[in-house]
Amino acid sequence: MKSIIMCGVAAFGIPAVCAAQSSVTLYGIVDTTLSVTSNQGGKQNVQMLDGGPALSRWGLQGSEDLGGGLRAIFTLENGFNPNNGTLSQNSRLFGRQAFVGLASDRFGTLKAGRMYDSITNYVGPFGSAQSTIGSVTGHPGDVDDLVGSYRINNSVSYTTPDLAGFAATVMGSLGGQPGSISTNSTYSVGVRYAHGPFKAAAAYGNYNRPNTTMWDGTPTTLGVLLFSAPVFSGYASANSLKITGIGAGYDVGDAAVNVNYTNYRFNGLGSDGGPNPMHFRDGTAAFNTFELNGRYFVSPALMLAGAYQFTNGAGVGGHGAQHYSQFSMIADYFLSKRFDVYASAAYELANGTNSLGKPAVAAINTVTPSSSNRQALVRIGMREKF
Repeated sequence: MKSIIMCGVAAFGIPAVCAAQSSVTLYGIVDTTLSVTSNQGGKQNVQMLDGGPALSRWGLQGSEDLGGGLRAIFTLENGFNPNNGTLSQNSRLFGRQAFVGLASDRFGTLKAGRMYDSITNYVGPFGSAQSTIGSVTGHPGDVDDLVGSYRINNSVSYTTPDLAGFAATVMGSLGGQPGSISTNSTYSVGVRYAHGPFKAAAAYGNYNRPNTTMWDGTPTTLGVLLFSAPVFSGYASANSLKITGIGAGYDVGDAAVNVNYTNYRFNGLGSDGGPNPMHFRDGTAAFNTFELNGRYFVSPALMLAGAYQFTNGAGVGGHGAQHYSQFSMIADYFLSKRFDVYASAAYELANGTNSLGKPAVAAINTVTPSSSNRQALVRIGMREKF
């Protein structure tokens, strides 16, 4: 990362006032990978994709000392595909994050804008998708948002200062619907604890009309951010999605192990919150996912990591259950503190009936679903941080 004291934001043609103890930091990641998938819609595919351990991005972080221990802060973070130069997050300029706030070591942090929710921030770090292997280890469809595929618009959050290892966040967003405060609104809470090598966290999120608030859809159009649609696209008409997650980890330097568990429930199926291809009138679809992952530094330059996850979807009214098991691993070699090369692999097995009432198909996160109940993926890539 590189910090710069700026007297003008020339890149955007916007003048800025020089001020002591104010800074803007430019940062980013460029991560590109060659991916071979055994079955995408019935055929093998060899393709260049954005990201292995991390998705590509660049951003600006700013801080201004206001005195008395109070700081003004902001973050603008863009996601992009380095293989074709296009914008990510449904073509948003700053689709990953865009917020402004006030921070104090004594009183905590208040932020407003487009942000990750408490599930992503608190339970996500205990998943291999964030910590080691990358987004391919996102739980099917990343419905529980541990990868951080979905950000929350129009949100306000408050995070407490650290108190004897404890910290907590409360976050809410407004739907902006005339005559209805709850429509398209969300809220989430999270708490974490850290002491020595041990860490733990828990979080809860409630999302009204998730097809709109999380996936950029409309009452009549399926959200474009659904990565593994057959897993839950049949539940786009849900009036709400409720996610509960817990995670814990133990880090002893060269080695670390993490576990996480999430429960997520689509409630009020058949509402006008999104398309209803299964013609639900009501009902609830519930999922439970468990993950165990670990990593080990064979040497300061070489890290090995692996993960296993199991997802159980009970379906509507206990019918139409779907199950997914996935094994993943990575070997990551660091040529410097900022540049690394890696090779990773994942294998998923699906059983049961998916949300569209058809046989469940394997759908490793971020790639096109298989035409069968099995899918394997191998990636090699390189990443530069700045």
